[in-house]
Amino acid sequence: MNKKKNYLRIVLFVVFSLLIVGSIVFYILTRPKKLSCDAPEGNITLTYNSKNLLGYKSRNLPFDLDAAKEYVSDVGVDEYLKEFKLWFIENSSGSCDGVDKLTCLAPEGKASIYYDDDGIITVETENLEFDLASAKAQAKEIGINKYLSEFRNWFKENSSGECK
Repeated sequence: MNKKKNYLRIVLFVVFSLLIVGSIVFYILTRPKKLSCDAPEGNITLTYNSKNLLGYKSRNLPFDLDAAKEYVSDVGVDEYLKEFKLWFIENSSGSCDGVDKLTCLAPEGKASIYYDDDGIITVETENLEFDLASAKAQAKEIGINKYLSEFRNWFKENSSGECK
């Protein structure tokens, strides 16, 4: 009788433990994520999951959530977020979470590469020619970190400037 009780306790403990672990994993995988973009002109935080935009908070920036949701249904959340980061960088003096910038300055000109873990988002240049499509393809092929390292070296060898 004692062996049956101990066996039942162990089984119940294992089942209960699996339920708790499963609930935690489910929560982590399904909880909403946020993308925050800040600029002196205003800020916006988009809340989303793997399938759709869920909401937003904005200060001084207009945003049409219904139109954005409709567009997300066509292109998907990941593509929309990439496009939104690009739009925000190009139309404000700010940036978004997860976006970094490498700026290379020389008397000949300036190049600022905006990038995230997925690759190059956009490039701003002054007095320099830059093939964005080629750079994006190369960064995707060799990885963003290797691309940035090679770009730093190229800039240093071909100008009197440096990258920060």
